[in-house]
Order: sequence, then structure tokens, then C-alpha cells
Amino acid sequence: MNYLKLGTIIKTHGLNGEVKVFSTSDFASKRYQKGAKVFLEDKENNKLIQMEVLDFFSDGKFDFIRFKDYETIEKITPFLKMDILISKDDNPLPNGLYYHDDLKKCDIYEDNKIIAKVIDIEEYASYKSLRIQYIDTKKIFLLPFIETFIKNIDIENKRIDVKLIEGMKS
Repeated sequence: MNYLKLGTIIKTHGLNGEVKVFSTSDFASKRYQKGAKVFLEDKENNKLIQMEVLDFFSDGKFDFIRFKDYETIEKITPFLKMDILISKDDNPLPNGLYYHDDLKKCDIYEDNKIIAKVIDIEEYASYKSLRIQYIDTKKIFLLPFIETFIKNIDIENKRIDVKLIEGMKS
């Protein structure tokens, strides 16, 4: 089964088992809705612990979550610093949206010729960019993830077709 990281538990918040989370999900309010099943990754013991979300709110910068059956600070403290994961198979995205992990390592094609590879995704306030590395020069470049440049995405074949303008080419 494939898992996606939603965030990391930073610390406790209050005495009622609430945790402060640094989220990496664009859909936090959907992912953490009451009753949602998530997994905490216990890297030390190499296991996943299934949890059920009891409460969620966000202050715009961080997310705050309480889990069912862990409503005290003593019960939740052992889970500090753990990553929160979801099953990718159970959480498909709508058409036109992509998980970051699916975009990473995609080949970038222009005019049916491979020119680069996606090495990471950068998020800014107004848009996302693909951090790509050109095959021939090894230069690293940020390609805005917008329709102007991105013409087709084929996740299954790890292929992204683009149309670059002068100055973007290696």
C-alpha cells in the first residue's frame, strides 16, 4: 500500500490531547475531518498506528488535531514528532490535481524529446513550481506549474509535456 504524508506532529497543545501539526497537505480540512482515518508513522519501531480524527481546526499557519481515545496530554505525548500519513489508494484526487510524489521523477518532454526530470515541487503563495534538472547541462530550473507551460501530464508513464519560452531552455 502507498502512503502520503499529510504533516508532522510538532507538539502538544493544551491538556486535552490536542496536537499542533505542521501540515504539508493542500486539503487539510478534508483530510482531518471528524471520523477520518489516518496513520501515525512510528519510525523507531517501523510500524503504522491507525488513528481516528476527533476534532480539527487551523489557525492558518498550523493545524490542531485531537484523536479519538487519546484525549489527554499523557496519552498523546508518545506520538510527538511522528508523521501523519493517509493511504493514497483510499484518497484519490479529482481530475487535474496531482500528488507531489506522483510529479517527482517525471520526465519533462518538449517537442517529443526528453529534456529534463522533475526533482522536487516548490510551493509559493500564488502558485507551485516544478524544480527540474536539465538532462544535457545538469542545470536546475524552476518551471511554473501553470497551463502556459504545462501542456500534458501522464502520471502513469511519468511524463510531463511542456512548451518553454526563450530563456527557460537549458
